[in-house]
Amino acid sequence: MQLMHGLGFPDLRISDVVDEPTLASGAFARTGAFDAGDVAMIWDLGGGTFDVSFVKLGSARSTILAIDGEPFVGGTNVDERLSVTLLGKIARYLGDESAKTLRKVLDEDPGRRVDQQLKRKAKEAKEAMSSRDQVTVTVEIWGDLVPIQIDKEDVVAAVTESQILDSALS
Repeated sequence: MQLMHGLGFPDLRISDVVDEPTLASGAFARTGAFDAGDVAMIWDLGGGTFDVSFVKLGSARSTILAIDGEPFVGGTNVDERLSVTLLGKIARYLGDESAKTLRKVLDEDPGRRVDQQLKRKAKEAKEAMSSRDQVTVTVEIWGDLVPIQIDKEDVVAAVTESQILDSALS
């Protein structure tokens, strides 16, 4: 209570803590894009946790059906897997010989500049997927700007691959 007072909210009382996907489901339900009774899966790829809520949407009130999380699969893991997807798409864009050269450049990149750029672009793409079904990111390779399209299926595959890899390493 002292914290709330110190933050300028002396009368605010905390009655419950709600995880992010459940909170997001409330906003999601109000979009009007779904009918009452529909069940939605809302997920959040935080930096270190993958959280999911299944919610039965209602016109006035929604019902939480299930909440779960995987602490070993999070946004960072997905960013890494999605950067591998980006690399594969860049290789296809460039062609076989250029892809071999690109792999060599990545292996010999002392500052990991290209790798860091791919992870940054993967994160941007993942975050943009909150409001779109596909996004085009532009990656600079040897001074050329390479447009790469990422879609929801790529993100879902990255989540799935992250879970499999993390489980295998545990």
